[in-house]
Amino acid sequence: MNKKQCSPADIEIIRNLFLSGAEQMRRTLVRTAVNAVIYEVLDFGISIADRSKRMISEAAGITSFIGANDYAIGKVLEYMDGKEWKFDQGDIVMMNYPYWNSAHAADALLMAPVFIPGIEGPEMYLCVRCHWMDLGAKDVGYLTDSTDMHQEGLIMPPIKLVKKGTVDEELMSIIKFNSRLPDAVIGDFNAMVSSIRTGERCVKEAYEKFGADLIHQALDMLIQHSE
Repeated sequence: MNKKQCSPADIEIIRNLFLSGAEQMRRTLVRTAVNAVIYEVLDFGISIADRSKRMISEAAGITSFIGANDYAIGKVLEYMDGKEWKFDQGDIVMMNYPYWNSAHAADALLMAPVFIPGIEGPEMYLCVRCHWMDLGAKDVGYLTDSTDMHQEGLIMPPIKLVKKGTVDEELMSIIKFNSRLPDAVIGDFNAMVSSIRTGERCVKEAYEKFGADLIHQALDMLIQHSE
């Protein structure tokens, strides 16, 4: 049986579905964040990448974050391969190592896979990167005079902070005890998780509506067009 060919209308609808997904992630984050640097300054980056790590859509945040999360996604997956990790449904990885994060240590990144029933492995990756107010830095708040990444506090490689939908409280306690503002940090973490769960729902709805074959065709054609 021949596969349905992706029409120009299909491509535009699918493109806008993923743009809408990123925008819904953005609105969820802004409405639930504790930190004014996130909900007023918009110091964040939100991205949706496909199974090949290609950036599919982004939401408007701070300008310097646009197009930067693809490198971080690649480094997380590279690190996981080296550790023989694998993603499970509901997992969320956290990282703030600046040389992999495309930012400074105060910008924490959460990344999660999206699994689609009947398809092996993650179909999409969701990424939210935000400025956290304090992770044990030399000064509390928004640092502007750091000369070394270790002046900005706790440095975390990619770690599974949420495992199969459950927060690892032992790892979370390390973050809490290294912050002068633990309630704000945890509040922003919860806002980022809510943003990711919103993105998961949007991606799954798109796959339910159009199916994997049509979406793969549309994304390939969008990438070709962008080239």
